[in-house]
Amino acid sequence: MDHLMASNKDKFAEAVALYRAGRLSDAIAAFSAVMDVDPENADAANNLAVLCTNNGDFGHAEFFFRRALEIAPADPETLYGFGNMWRARGVPDHAEDSYRAAIDAKQNWVPPLLALGILQLESGRAVDARAPLEQATELEPNNAMVRNALARCLTALGDDLEAKRHLAQALEFGPEDPDAHFMFGQINSREGRAREALEGFAKAITARPEWPSPRVSAGQVMRQLGLFANARDCLRDALDLDPGNQDATVLLGEVLVDLGRFGDAICLLEDFIAHYGGGKRIEHRVGRFCCQFGDYRTALRHLQTAHECDPDDADIGNDLAVALMELGHHELAIQRLQHCLAVRPGFADAHCNLGNLKYKIGRLGEARDSYRRAIEYDPDDTTSQINLGKVIGDIGDLDESQDLLREVVEAHPELAAAAAALANTLWRQGRNEEAIMHFREALQRQPEMIEALHGLAMCYRDLGLLGEAVVWFQRASGVRPGRPEVHYNYGNLLQAQGKHSEAIEVYEKAVELWPDYRALYAYLAHSRAHVCDWQDSEQLAQATIAHCEDELAQGKALISTPAFALIAAGAPLELLYRASQRNAETVEAQIGEPLDKPTTSKAVNRQGKIRLGYYSPDFRMHSVGTSFAGVLDNHDRDRFEIFGYSVAFRNHDEVTDR
Repeated sequence: MDHLMASNKDKFAEAVALYRAGRLSDAIAAFSAVMDVDPENADAANNLAVLCTNNGDFGHAEFFFRRALEIAPADPETLYGFGNMWRARGVPDHAEDSYRAAIDAKQNWVPPLLALGILQLESGRAVDARAPLEQATELEPNNAMVRNALARCLTALGDDLEAKRHLAQALEFGPEDPDAHFMFGQINSREGRAREALEGFAKAITARPEWPSPRVSAGQVMRQLGLFANARDCLRDALDLDPGNQDATVLLGEVLVDLGRFGDAICLLEDFIAHYGGGKRIEHRVGRFCCQFGDYRTALRHLQTAHECDPDDADIGNDLAVALMELGHHELAIQRLQHCLAVRPGFADAHCNLGNLKYKIGRLGEARDSYRRAIEYDPDDTTSQINLGKVIGDIGDLDESQDLLREVVEAHPELAAAAAALANTLWRQGRNEEAIMHFREALQRQPEMIEALHGLAMCYRDLGLLGEAVVWFQRASGVRPGRPEVHYNYGNLLQAQGKHSEAIEVYEKAVELWPDYRALYAYLAHSRAHVCDWQDSEQLAQATIAHCEDELAQGKALISTPAFALIAAGAPLELLYRASQRNAETVEAQIGEPLDKPTTSKAVNRQGKIRLGYYSPDFRMHSVGTSFAGVLDNHDRDRFEIFGYSVAFRNHDEVTDR
């Protein structure tokens, strides 16, 4: 019997040697053989449990830990290892109980004190973690790992100064300690010392090259400094080390967006989801990127997935509402925003988006009120300030709109959006030269800003500088993600110049990109008719009629469904009548109060003749121009003095001259 026990001791020593050599499978077999001979060997049971934990075999690990504790119920090492198993298994309550039992069994033993503090830190209980970590530090003041853990706890409690003191001492004991350098970098980053932060992260990377976390944090600081290419490379290195690192993936996606590479950012995150699964955070982020890129259908899919993970997350609900709004699901978008505001009443961005939605469906007064509420909750919300200026202009008070937007521009001269909004109001007031100046200011700050490029094109169009207008339309139509109204106005300019083939090309590109933007169809059909191209004519006619019905239902002016398009589309008389009524209402609203008498004595000239002025874009070789010439010929020139005002954007012809 003594011979067997002596032999078993040799087997135990051999098992320990195999364990230390990293030959885990052989070590498990050796410890099992020891247990076969001596079932009461607590050390063998404990070591088997630890090996099973390291292999992720938690079921057998629990069995052997319990067996070891049956043999030695208060063994501190077994209790400590049992806690590590529960922590690795994701059962923090059991882990904490085991660590506390180990501490009770062996007073002033640092490993379970350190493990308990770290476990509580990971559970967000920094206040509870402080006591065991401070006790561990008092027991082993030269232990860098213990001081690093205490520093983490102190930073979580907001005491960065005391944390830095412990980190400095940790570096005295271990000058190349990667954890201490990393935490120094994090603290310096929070305090706005970017250079010192990057130095700390670089030292952490040098000390532990295989560790991705300092590379991720360095990439974040580089992004904050505007060093987007450096941040991209740093984050790619992190992902080479850990392809499943969601933090690095999301941050790299944001950097790619900063570099204007929306498509690459979306592909990166979608590939990650395909390989490693989604989840609330990454689904939300890829949905937001898709919104920024203008791909609202893909955005909707990802945002709905994120919303299902947490229906009460106001940020996700807000972005989901934006996607729904852009896809025309206005009532659903309103419901989402109302829920967001029920969850978070002071959410200024949701109030702003509700204003955007009300603006989009023509409820301008409600939009104005939503923007004002957004500003009330966040007085620094420049987006809502700009949008408030815009909607007040659309309500009809261009002077107040201009005043509000000038205030924003003066307070924030760096904001391209404010300069562009002011320029747009000036353009609507007919002050094209001033508008051009502010549009150019916007482009100095944001060279690819589509609103400013489009605005310049419209200004030059109105000034009759059509060649210059085409240049700016071409630049605006090349920006991605684009806007359908750019192609719409560009095509209309070409159409007005009689360049129907070029106009068709512009319209067709827009239809390909934005098939739901039905304002295009009437003008596409018109240009195709001019070149005798009847492709899809029936579908275009139906789309034109449907768009007119939509505009009537929404109370809009029929700007994009002119009478000629409805007649050419074969619209029923009842629709033509309603469209004519809407056009009359629009003109009446523009005129305001009707005048019973001339407002100036100059309405009658010195010879007593009444002065009449006629205003039209069709004083040219056009059915209106040629037929109206006969009307002019039949005026009594002894009683009337006649004036004609042509406002066509195209070249004048002989009818115009007449």
